Amino acid sequence: FPSHDKAESLLFKEALKNGDLEGIHRISKSDLHNHFSLGGNRDYINKMTGRSSQRLKQVLKSMDEMHRWTDESYGKAFSTSEMRRLLVDACFVQAQYDGVKLLEVGEDVWALNEYFDNDIRSLISAFTGANQKYAPDTKLRLQFGLSRHCGISYLEKVIEPFWGEKDFYSIAYYRDWE
Repeated sequence: FPSHDKAESLLFKEALKNGDLEGIHRISKSDLHNHFSLGGNRDYINKMTGRSSQRLKQVLKSMDEMHRWTDESYGKAFSTSEMRRLLVDACFVQAQYDGVKLLEVGEDVWALNEYFDNDIRSLISAFTGANQKYAPDTKLRLQFGLSRHCGISYLEKVIEPFWGEKDFYSIAYYRDWE
């Protein structure tokens, strides 16, 4: 999903070779691991907040580097529930722009309490609402994230509201590469 025929695959390859970004946008595609807080449409974020984030200048090599870049780009301004939801919206704006027909995206388990008042339905509706509003032709697969940097007892506690929720498709289990 989505299915591609041979002609569409050839068009995609040609667009890549030619650096034709608009051609790439017109072709249906899947995004199976999106970090919404970093994968949102930068122009939308700027329009809604007046803040522009810096582009990455190199590949990030660690979670610490990612956190440092995030702090420099967004700072504390995005550390509220309202701004977290804006980042979710921006992710779907970008998915629509990119022609994404299947989007797998989600939230870290620790953020449920931090940004959604420990209300799992509120978290789910932030994503499903943005999906319906900004990218209605995109199929959403929600995932929840677990950091291997967190202790097991902590993860067992914060993961509890996610278990059994039919809206979640997968789990992202992450850490720095060694």
